[in-house]
Amino acid sequence: ESAPRPRTAAEWLRAIGLQQYEAAARSHGILRIELAAALTDADCERLKVAPRDRTRLLSSAALLAKRLEARGKRVPRSGAADTSGGYSAVYEELSAAEEMEELGDDAGALAGAATARSGGGGGGDGGDGSRRGG
Repeated sequence: ESAPRPRTAAEWLRAIGLQQYEAAARSHGILRIELAAALTDADCERLKVAPRDRTRLLSSAALLAKRLEARGKRVPRSGAADTSGGYSAVYEELSAAEEMEELGDDAGALAGAATARSGGGGGGDGGDGSRRGG
């Protein structure tokens, strides 16, 4: 934990010593850390990962997935991108999930604002009540 946590697929590849695959990952649309966590053997073939590096990459990806999920991050199903041949559907799925999470965080504040506007009572506290307990 002395080193900062990687936030992108490129940072993660550098952290595990496989930075030589950074350009290939980028060219195949693997930019987000969640996509790196869902890498499969088929992805390794597409990225032309050398057989000697596959075990390290895949075991690190599995560990990364567990860590991300433990922190509440959504990780695509393993191999989710394999069937479509691209990652755009996975990006859309992750983006939609993030939007819902953000709305969930602000849902109380939004509901309070709607109630106040419709004449549902006072309580104009400036919205600070949406982040209780932390």
